[in-house]
Amino acid sequence: MQHFLLRALLPAILSLSALVQAASPGVVRFATSTVKPWGYLDSESREQGLLVSFARELSAEAGVPYRNYLQPYPRVIHSLKSGFVDFAVLFDSPLARQAGIRVGSVVMTEVMVVGAGKQEPLNSIENLAGMRVGYIRGSKYGAAFDNAAHFERVPINAMHQGVAMVIQGRLDAMASADQTLYHALTAMAVKPGQISRLLTLSQTSGGLYMSRTSSHRDLLPVYKEALGRMESSGALASIFYHPSVLFTAGQLNNAPLDGDSSNTDLQQRNN
Repeated sequence: MQHFLLRALLPAILSLSALVQAASPGVVRFATSTVKPWGYLDSESREQGLLVSFARELSAEAGVPYRNYLQPYPRVIHSLKSGFVDFAVLFDSPLARQAGIRVGSVVMTEVMVVGAGKQEPLNSIENLAGMRVGYIRGSKYGAAFDNAAHFERVPINAMHQGVAMVIQGRLDAMASADQTLYHALTAMAVKPGQISRLLTLSQTSGGLYMSRTSSHRDLLPVYKEALGRMESSGALASIFYHPSVLFTAGQLNNAPLDGDSSNTDLQQRNN
């Protein structure tokens, strides 16, 4: 009798299971670049960083469970393009638009060059002639910087290393995205006057992108709306523009924008 009832109920159980699975979007996957302060593991191997916090808060706002993967930036792009992950924040560029569907804006950044002490801003990238200028290894700051022959580009593994070398006089200047620089200055407790902004190379935005081959394409409007709510509520600003970072930014001299921001393809690999 029990066997007969089980056989009778089995189709209903399977049907209910299918309905539950259909109603549940499952776990979506994010990829986050392993560049401080965007994404990194702390001393206890816990994920930390601006984009780690962003993925967590966005997923909570969307009401969808998620899993995050920390990867070097080129790998993030590949993972999104291949469909290994569903979402990633990329610096807006033709390469990013090839890799995924842009959901919306997340953060604005500037690419700048800084020097030691109190210095007057430079008028143009041409004024870097003869200098040794550090940059985060694997980064791309636009053709004007990447292809320049009038100064020496020195690859550096970590922002705090570059800042220290500038202060010590081992580098004449250091190029960086603003958030990366500000967090390094804050962590190192660099005092006002030790570092000055010499030149702003370009401005670029970071956007949330969804893989074109994602199996969760139906969730695109859900994340678009969740991102919009985070912007309206100030949640995005609270993640990316912490008061201590804004204070650090205010310590630097303003510098004129040099070059066309549309040519920027900011790709940071590791820190």
